[in-house]
Amino acid sequence: MIDDWTKKNILPLGDMEAWHQYQAGESGHEIIYDYSGKGRHISCTVGNEPVLTSAVLNGRPAWYFNGSRTPLKYTGALTARHIFLVCAADEAVFTGYRGILSGATAGDVLTGDTGTDEFFDFGYTAFGSYEYRKANRIFTESTQKAPMSANFKLIEIKYPPGITMDGIQIGQQKTLTDRKFKGWFVEQLIYSQEKAAKERESIYQYFAMKFRLWEEYDATHLIFPFPHDRARSSERGREHYLSEPYSGQEKALVRGQMRRSFELPFALRRQEEYEAAEAFHALHYPIAPFALRDHRFSPERISIVKTASPIREQGGEVSFRFNYAFDAIEVQ
Repeated sequence: MIDDWTKKNILPLGDMEAWHQYQAGESGHEIIYDYSGKGRHISCTVGNEPVLTSAVLNGRPAWYFNGSRTPLKYTGALTARHIFLVCAADEAVFTGYRGILSGATAGDVLTGDTGTDEFFDFGYTAFGSYEYRKANRIFTESTQKAPMSANFKLIEIKYPPGITMDGIQIGQQKTLTDRKFKGWFVEQLIYSQEKAAKERESIYQYFAMKFRLWEEYDATHLIFPFPHDRARSSERGREHYLSEPYSGQEKALVRGQMRRSFELPFALRRQEEYEAAEAFHALHYPIAPFALRDHRFSPERISIVKTASPIREQGGEVSFRFNYAFDAIEVQ
């Protein structure tokens, strides 16, 4: 069953219309249960269902559609205003129109545009505000970059006027049987209302903990999604501005002993969050750049960060502390 702590403390549930995800002992090849409480399970008849593959994303399974598999669907009316979906196409570009998410006969959401690496523009901006994001990077409706070549990403669609759907279908665009999906579907959340900033933050933290799917600041920088575990200190001997330890750029340096592991108190932290932080650390250690979103400010502040290594700086005995709060070299 779904972790009760997750239900109560991470994902917003009040206006959730559907939550499809794998659950050990319950999910199968031909059915994905709805954990929103609305009973909108998606399923198909046995015989040509998608393949349930194991250990696809962070050791977790996904449903694989090979371009001819029967879609999974639920028939029933709903209005989708905010959608979060984890998927990946199994092509470098879509070799045909590939329907990932739509209604049974009404309500298009995501269809790959043939010959491109983008989702088709259904013209929602003509009827009101429409926002598309991949890994929390916003793209215009005319250039909705899709996750291609098995490169899993979190897709987010926000359309406040609402998309009227007569069902939920994964793996094909409505009744167009020549527009079947080729790739993996992992999980989705569908909401009837637009999510506020704090709710979006919680959703991105959930997917970071579960799948190690990080937000992207730009094409080369990922964003650490969790709030700091302590306030940044500017006490003497703790944080200093030093002049150009590397040529060309000013950087904020932090004095202290190098700590390769996380040693600050985590009594109030989820184990999954700790492990996700550790994975992010390992991904970027010791010199890869990333972006740090500081949730202590409103709006949040983003700094491009370059992690430190335990080196002697300008002849001095200066080393750096790298921990959950990301004491690091910040490129200003």
